Amino acid sequence: MELIRMRKNAIYILILSLVLFGCHQKPLHPTLQKAEKLMHWRPDSALAILGHYTTRSFSDSADIAAYTLLRTQADDKNYIDHTSDSLIKIAVRYYDRHGSKLQQAQAHYYWGRTFQDRGDDVHTAEQFLVASPLAEREKDITLQCKVKNNLAYLFWSNNMYPEADSIFKQLIHIETRLHDIEGVAICYNMLGNIAMENGKQFIKAEKYEREALKITTSYNYIEIKRSVLSSLSVLFRYAHKPLLSIAYAKKGISISPDSLCDGYFYNIGASFAEIGKTDSASIYLHKSLSIPYCTTKKAAFLELREISRKLGDAKTALYYNDKYENCKSLEENSRNTIKVIRTIESILFKQLQATYKEQSRSSEIIASIILLCFSLFSIGLLVNKKKKEEAINKNERLPENLCEREIEGYIKQIISNGKKEIETLNEKLIVKQDIIQNLQKSLEQQEVKAYSNLFVEFQDLSTYNKNHPGEEKYLNEKNWQEIEACIDKISPNFGEKLQAKYMNLSEEDIQFCYLVRLKLKYSDIEFIINKSRPAVYKRKDSILSRMNRKGEHLIDILIDISQQTIK
Repeated sequence: MELIRMRKNAIYILILSLVLFGCHQKPLHPTLQKAEKLMHWRPDSALAILGHYTTRSFSDSADIAAYTLLRTQADDKNYIDHTSDSLIKIAVRYYDRHGSKLQQAQAHYYWGRTFQDRGDDVHTAEQFLVASPLAEREKDITLQCKVKNNLAYLFWSNNMYPEADSIFKQLIHIETRLHDIEGVAICYNMLGNIAMENGKQFIKAEKYEREALKITTSYNYIEIKRSVLSSLSVLFRYAHKPLLSIAYAKKGISISPDSLCDGYFYNIGASFAEIGKTDSASIYLHKSLSIPYCTTKKAAFLELREISRKLGDAKTALYYNDKYENCKSLEENSRNTIKVIRTIESILFKQLQATYKEQSRSSEIIASIILLCFSLFSIGLLVNKKKKEEAINKNERLPENLCEREIEGYIKQIISNGKKEIETLNEKLIVKQDIIQNLQKSLEQQEVKAYSNLFVEFQDLSTYNKNHPGEEKYLNEKNWQEIEACIDKISPNFGEKLQAKYMNLSEEDIQFCYLVRLKLKYSDIEFIINKSRPAVYKRKDSILSRMNRKGEHLIDILIDISQQTIK
């Protein structure tokens, strides 16, 4: 009896100690508390307060970590570029060991911001992807919004359009919940940009941009309105509607200072070039060259080169071509798109592995919890049973090892149940694998059905070109769109996935891959694209070389890409 009472008291003391220890947290330094309260509404005041302190001003490690996080946050909110990550790394190291999930999310987010300001897209992506699930787990909607906004822009700037599109759509709902109408307008503007850049989806793009224009006009958001008008000008230039492009560019110029008109000048110049007004085109294209961005300069030099060629001025055309190649080289050297994509894939894969391991351990964790509950419950039952037996017959004694035997029985039973649950999960996994295999077989059957009409057309085209040398027919833009749509029925976003994985493939390379993906013979492709047999094989070898997959079968690579998902 005494033994049981002692065990019961020990358990109560242990639980109470854990609760008290877990709830105990030393309050932050009063100055840090004050800066934290001011951070949201008065970040300039928070920065002024923190500016009088350094890490040496505090002795407690928690205060030092809080100071470094708050100081980095204050700089960020006051639009001060981050030139170093030495401060925020202190916060990251501390909160990863001792902080809450929210503190970890904040630390990794602001560490990402320091990388972003220094143009390091690879490490920016790494930190934002660490912060994102932590912010979601803590249900901090404001931090979620910040992380997702920056992550979406990062994806967009690295031509990862499907990923950026998905996040901007999520942000519309988040910004609406936060009543941030300006943020909603920005999201619509970016979705329009993505739609026109990713597959030239002009109707969808115009819908998004007009929604953004409606909001910016109603609420007089001038800066965002400039961006929307620029996007509409680009959209109509892409859609070969030069007069509309010029009209929207001029609207943008009317509400913009001279320093922000370079992009509009380029759109006007390119549109004039399209309708044959070369003098006006040259004037506006030269005006656009003061812009610091290589992408716009490169496009302007390309337009000026083509105008010079049409005018028969070979020397000037060569000059603009050299300028174009220089911009192109600078732009390619500054891009880390492939590294960013690999980093993102690596982090997402690690997070998926962690999730899988966590789920795999769930049955064991549940069993442990049940074990603890049953143990406490069994002790209580035994105590009550002991009291009743003592009341009935004081001379009868409970066997000393009864409690231990019953607990041991419960433990064995729970472990047995846990093993059965794991076996059940393994059986379900095998069933899912069988389902996947069946789906793959079904997919192959659907491919045959989907491609059957195209095969007939290809056969007719190939036969005609074989029998009519010198009068060959070529696949036009509409034909290529039909081919792409057909492949997308079986392998959604195949072209996007191919371009995302192998960024250095040309448009002709992509089209060649479409034909190979349709499992056409190279002897048929020869007459479909009207190239000699050696030229077809040379194209295939060139594509494998650009993929760094020499010696492999191109069709196997393309099928593997079809089965991948955009992460």
